[in-house]
Amino acid sequence: MKVFRAKACQSPMRKGWSIMFQHPFKKDERGRSHPFVKRFMYTEQHDEIDILVEEMNELLRVQDFWTSTAKGRAKARYDERVVNAFYNDIEKRTSEQIDSKYEYIHVIGEQGSGKTALIRQLLGIKKECGFLGIGSKGAYSATYKVKDSQHYEAAVSFFTRSEVQRKLENILLRSAEVYAEGGTDYDLVFELLHGDSSFNLRALLGDIPYKARYFNDDVPLRMNDENSSFKQFVDAIKRESEIVKDAVDQEGRDFAEGWHKRLECRKITEQMLLAIESRLKEYKEGTWEIGEDDWPISCRLTAKELSSLGPLTNEEEENNGRLIYPLFRRIEVCGPFSFKKGLAICEHPYFEYTSTIHDSFKKAASILYVHHGLKELDIQFLQQLIVHGHGAKVNVCVTHGDLLTSPSCRTDYAKKHAMAKMIDGALKSVSPLMKKQLHYYLTVGNTTI
Repeated sequence: MKVFRAKACQSPMRKGWSIMFQHPFKKDERGRSHPFVKRFMYTEQHDEIDILVEEMNELLRVQDFWTSTAKGRAKARYDERVVNAFYNDIEKRTSEQIDSKYEYIHVIGEQGSGKTALIRQLLGIKKECGFLGIGSKGAYSATYKVKDSQHYEAAVSFFTRSEVQRKLENILLRSAEVYAEGGTDYDLVFELLHGDSSFNLRALLGDIPYKARYFNDDVPLRMNDENSSFKQFVDAIKRESEIVKDAVDQEGRDFAEGWHKRLECRKITEQMLLAIESRLKEYKEGTWEIGEDDWPISCRLTAKELSSLGPLTNEEEENNGRLIYPLFRRIEVCGPFSFKKGLAICEHPYFEYTSTIHDSFKKAASILYVHHGLKELDIQFLQQLIVHGHGAKVNVCVTHGDLLTSPSCRTDYAKKHAMAKMIDGALKSVSPLMKKQLHYYLTVGNTTI
C-alpha cells in the first residue's frame, strides 16, 4: 500500500506555514491519482504547525477517512484547518467580467507589430513611463481604462497554480522527449529554456550553464549562486527520460503517457513550482490576494506603488531569474489617459485564436488587428475572426509605413494601394467563399497606415 506523508513549508508570500502532501483519493486535471496538494494553514507557530502536520499524517494513514462522506467524522477529531485542507476543493476562478461602463477596443497582432507603441500614442503615454505594455515575451493581456481620475492604479491577476503546473509539465515533457530521442544536454536545455515562447522559464529561474554547440566556453551564467541548483532539474530530467524510454521500449507505451504517470517526473514539476514560488517573496509592494493553495490571485498597486511594476515586467536578460511576468494573466491600468473617458483598450499577445480570446471579443465594440507593413499578412488568423462572427468589428492597422520606401510607395495613397495588393495576395490561399467574405471586411476603407 502506498504511504502518504505531509510536510510543512514556509509560505513565500505571507507570514505562516503551509502543508504539502499527495492527496489519496482525488485526481488532477489529467485524471491522475494522488496529485500534489498545497494548503495554507494560518499559523506562524512552529509547535502548532508540527501538530497540524501530525494530524494530517494520521488522516493520510487511515483509509476510512479517504472519502468525502467522512468529513463529518473528521471534523469531530481533527483541527478544522486540517479537515478543510484535506476535503475542500479550491474553487476555480471564473473569467473576469467586462465592466459595462466602458467601451472596449481590442488590439491584437504579432510580436513586434507595434501594438504597444500605437496604444501609447492613442493614450498619450510618455515613452519614459515603463510600467505599461506587455512587451515582446509576455503572454498576458493588458487593459487601459480611461477614467476621471488624477492618479493611475493597476491590478495584476495571475495564472492559477494548476495552470502554471500544466505549462511546466508540457515544457518538461518536450525537453525529456528531445533527450530520449538522442538529443544532447544542449538540446535538452535549449528546449527547456526556449521551447515555449508563451512561458519564459528563463525569466523565472534564470539561465543554465551548458556547453553550447560549436563553442568551447560555457554560456555565461546569469543567475545568483543560490539559484544554481536549477541545473539539478536538468540532471533529473535526463535521468527520468532514460527510465521512461526504457519502459516505453519494453512495454510499447507512449512516451508522454509514461512520463505523466511516473511519480518522479511529477515531483520535478512540483519542485520547480516551489522554486518559482520562492521568487515571489522578493516583491513587497502592493496589496496581494493569496489563495488557499498559497498562490497569488492578484496584486493591486496604487499610483505611488506603480514603480514596483517595472521590475516585475522588465524583460532585460540580465534580470533573468528575478522576474515573474510569465505568471501574469493580465494587467489592468486605470487612470487619466489622454483619450475620451469610458474607453478601455485591451492589448493581447499574439499566439493563436483561443476560447479566451473569443469570449473577450464577443463584447468588444471593435477589434484592431495590427500588422507590420513589411511582413506577410496572417490571413488564417483574420479568417478565424470572420468565421467566429467578428468580421464587422475588424479593422486592420498597418504599421511601420515609413519603411515602405520603394518608388511606388512615395505617397500615402500609393502606400495604401500597396497594402491592398498585399491583402489581395494573401487572399489567394483561402477558399472562394471565404475570400469573398474577407475581401468584404478587409477593403482598403477598413485599412489604415
